[in-house]
Amino acid sequence: MYGILLQPIPAHLFIQLLRSPLQAGDYPVVLTATATNGCIDTMTDTIHIGPPATTYFHIDDDTICANSGVVLTDSSSIANGETVIRRTWDFGDGQSDSLLTTISHTYATAGTYQNPMNQYTDTGNYSVALTVSDNNGCSDTISKTIIVYPNPTVYFTTSKACTYNEITFTDSSTISSTQIIDWTWNFSDGTIVGGVQNPQHIFSQSAAYPVQLIATTNQGCRDSIIKLIAVDESPEFQLLDSKACFGNPNSFNFSPLGSVVTNPGYNWDFGDSTSSLQAQPSHTYTFSGLKTVILTYTNLNNGCSLNDTLIAEVIPNPVSDFITDSTCVGDTISLNGQQQFGLSIPSINGNEICQIFRFRQPCKINLRLPQQQGFYCSIEVIKQLRL
Repeated sequence: MYGILLQPIPAHLFIQLLRSPLQAGDYPVVLTATATNGCIDTMTDTIHIGPPATTYFHIDDDTICANSGVVLTDSSSIANGETVIRRTWDFGDGQSDSLLTTISHTYATAGTYQNPMNQYTDTGNYSVALTVSDNNGCSDTISKTIIVYPNPTVYFTTSKACTYNEITFTDSSTISSTQIIDWTWNFSDGTIVGGVQNPQHIFSQSAAYPVQLIATTNQGCRDSIIKLIAVDESPEFQLLDSKACFGNPNSFNFSPLGSVVTNPGYNWDFGDSTSSLQAQPSHTYTFSGLKTVILTYTNLNNGCSLNDTLIAEVIPNPVSDFITDSTCVGDTISLNGQQQFGLSIPSINGNEICQIFRFRQPCKINLRLPQQQGFYCSIEVIKQLRL
């Protein structure tokens, strides 16, 4: 389409005219100037109309987290023979860059930012714009909205840290608009635990351990914290066996192991609702059988304790008896129907036997029958035997 303009400087009107659907190419422009005296002069120039660029870019990741870089790659197209001379990026957070085809940008926080092209009021929404300009001064702009998700604020606390004790690690991390769905704990002793929010862990050595917690949200955003956990040494010991006959006290003892505890504390639980704070107590049970006894041994200097369990044995006393009757010299008697005791008394020695028991013949002999039951419990039954 051609037009005839009468203005001396028709640049603006000419640009408006060129908004008509023209094909890219070279167009001759003729300027004819007429003076007041009727003189006329003409000049011709060629205007090159370049094709507009098709601007486009893509984002390397659909999920973008605060404080992590996002890669934006220009994939705009331009006609053969034309040259891109500038790319201008507007990241929507008050920052911009230019010239680069592929660029990485870090969003510091999730929030509301105003872009010169648009304004978004939803937290975490950013309008990213790319403007591509070519050697003809032609430019094209495209914008995309990306969502930057917040990272969690990570923190945790612990219970008292002592060796050989379960230490509870309590997560207290927070997140503003999404949800924390995974926790990874590194205890720096070769143990890594994942998927547990509030784990328990036992350290076997006294030391300061840098414990790390990584918290991850449902959008894949994560952050971490490392805290130095000082683990104090617990007092180690070994319980000794305890056996006693019913009616006699059980003695309770232990052997300390490892470092010497200069300020110890003891708590014995005898398993029958009684206890003792003595180091090596004794206790008399009112029933025979097996008793579960727990000793809690404490280092009062650092507050660390260990406990261990033993099974104390209260052995019932045996019930023994035997039946006697009169017997003759030289006979064999039966005691309790279980064991034959050969009590052979020759007649020539009868007086001597009676003398032993200080009786005259015929005499009564006191027979003592000690009973054993696995340990050392015994009872003595005394009966008289008439000869």
